[in-house]
Amino acid sequence: MEGNASRKWAKRMMTWYAARYEEPHYFSDLVAERAESHRMNNDDDNAYLEHVETHLADYYSDFVSGFIIEFASHLLPWWRVLAAC
Repeated sequence: MEGNASRKWAKRMMTWYAARYEEPHYFSDLVAERAESHRMNNDDDNAYLEHVETHLADYYSDFVSGFIIEFASHLLPWWRVLAAC
């Protein structure tokens, strides 16, 4: 990616995954390590941001499918409500 684009996308991916306990299946063993990193470092999310930026392609690949599934799970119930009206 050119310029600062990889950092911007890493921040977006970090925002998505930071609130979740799920990681892409490639990094499932790093969940405890991530939690320990947050606890031990006073620099907030910088260590995790660096990790996401390093593995950005893997995180983005996992994000696309996860986001589509979750987005659809929120839309379908509303479509049923609207269809019943």
